[in-house]
Amino acid sequence: MTIANLNVLQSGTVASVTPINENFETIRVALNTVEQSVTTNRTYLDNKVIQINSSITSAVSGIKTEGNLFCVNSGPRDSSGNGNIVRYSGSTLSFGVPFTATNIQGNKVTVSSLSSISLAGYSDGTYNIFVDLNGNIELLKNTIYVRKTTPTANVNDIWLDISQVPLVAKRYTSSGWTNFLKIPVGSVTVASNTISGVKTSTYNQNGYEINRGTMSYILFSPDYSRGVNKSNGNNYTANEYGWIYAYDLGSANTTASVTIDGQTFTVLYAQFAGTAYACGASIMLPVNKGSSYSATGLNKFIFYPARTY
Repeated sequence: MTIANLNVLQSGTVASVTPINENFETIRVALNTVEQSVTTNRTYLDNKVIQINSSITSAVSGIKTEGNLFCVNSGPRDSSGNGNIVRYSGSTLSFGVPFTATNIQGNKVTVSSLSSISLAGYSDGTYNIFVDLNGNIELLKNTIYVRKTTPTANVNDIWLDISQVPLVAKRYTSSGWTNFLKIPVGSVTVASNTISGVKTSTYNQNGYEINRGTMSYILFSPDYSRGVNKSNGNNYTANEYGWIYAYDLGSANTTASVTIDGQTFTVLYAQFAGTAYACGASIMLPVNKGSSYSATGLNKFIFYPARTY
């Protein structure tokens, strides 16, 4: 900043107080102007920093990269340490509480009580269980897709779109895809008007991320502690990677088989001269998440989820 219009004092002359005071006043005004300008600029910069920090905080909050979205975060566990929210007796579905869950937008719910549900009259098949932010439960006979590209879906199928950040969950309706804000809790399988098995979703996993940014890895060996008995003649959809154990005791009049995604695998038993022997036969078949499978003529038909770590 240049200070102009100062009084010039002549060498060899007596200085008057007035021009000197005027010069001091001019300098004072100039310095005050500089100080005000600095203060104004500093205030402006401080406000900009606040705005930027607020934008960053908002963006990070929206991204939610910790991986605890669209899943149950915590809840009761069984003696083996596995999640134990979804329970059953006969045809009655019940729930262990309390548990917390977070939807795809980062909104969390704590569920402290849930009424039991009778599934008598429900058609055979596997139902995914969802909870909303009001603690209401919904059962959907559907498939949950976790992928980047749009799946070919049926009504009520759920798609966790991982092609973008923040992640988005969508539900397929007769009008197309709509945002889905409910949270998967687990699943229940109905066979012959009774419940044949249940599963609680692994805490802090949504099939894509685990809490605190640690990725989920699948160890493709059977988790024998979580086997679910299945029934011949029913069509199932694998909600996770796993294995099918198929056992046939043997009969001269039947051929046991497993069908996965339209491919049929025969379970051959020992037979001589048209007579079946009691040695039986069994196979283990790997199943991809989302695959459809069924069986016929088996004495044992069990789905074992793959282990994760």
